[in-house]
Amino acid sequence: MKPRVRIATARTPDGSEMVLYQHGRDFSIMINGQDLMNSRQHESELELARLGCAHLAGCKAPSILVGGLGMGYTLRQALDMLSPHAQVVVGELLGAVVEWNREFFGELNGQPLGDERVDVKTGDIVELISRSKGRFDAILLDIDNGPSAMTDSGNRRLYGREGIRACRRALRKQGCPMCAVSGFPLTRGVNHSHVLYGSLRRTRLSCPPVAVSRVCRSRTSRREVTDGLERDDRRCVRCQPRV
Repeated sequence: MKPRVRIATARTPDGSEMVLYQHGRDFSIMINGQDLMNSRQHESELELARLGCAHLAGCKAPSILVGGLGMGYTLRQALDMLSPHAQVVVGELLGAVVEWNREFFGELNGQPLGDERVDVKTGDIVELISRSKGRFDAILLDIDNGPSAMTDSGNRRLYGREGIRACRRALRKQGCPMCAVSGFPLTRGVNHSHVLYGSLRRTRLSCPPVAVSRVCRSRTSRREVTDGLERDDRRCVRCQPRV
């Protein structure tokens, strides 16, 4: 059996140690001994992009925000679905995560950071969203495992009322807004994705929001991946192909 090898470390803004491990062809990231992500379990990351970008089929030049780079799976799936003229902004808090994607994870998903449509912004995702009024057709958030915040306690702001309002302002009024959020485990019988989904609905987005849960990350139990999902096949006038 191949051993698990510790290959890199970094510090989060809260001072916690984030460790990257490799086991054969697989990678995992842990913070203070707790699993943050694993390359073998990424179905929820793919589903986040599938649901969040589905309404952009036919858009010639959509603009989306991927909040949280992770191991690049959401970014890869979004790029595969969007047009050659799309713009994809990636907001990632930690520079180390960006470096690990370039050095280690690129072979997992076809080097998505090398795509010319991608613009990586390192820093506070809340500030990035607040500066982006009416900029995006979709916002795909997979930040810090939800409100429980493992890497930066400041990320909790994103899941409160003001954070949700900031997301709404960052979405284009005349576009095809869809806000997809993942990373809400069951805690004491409360599914946080349901709670956030209700908050998102109250923002009265033009298209219904999506809340994706990480309760199950495996492909075999994909039905459990989507929590509180409402589907709407309508597309905005701007994105409809002209006849």
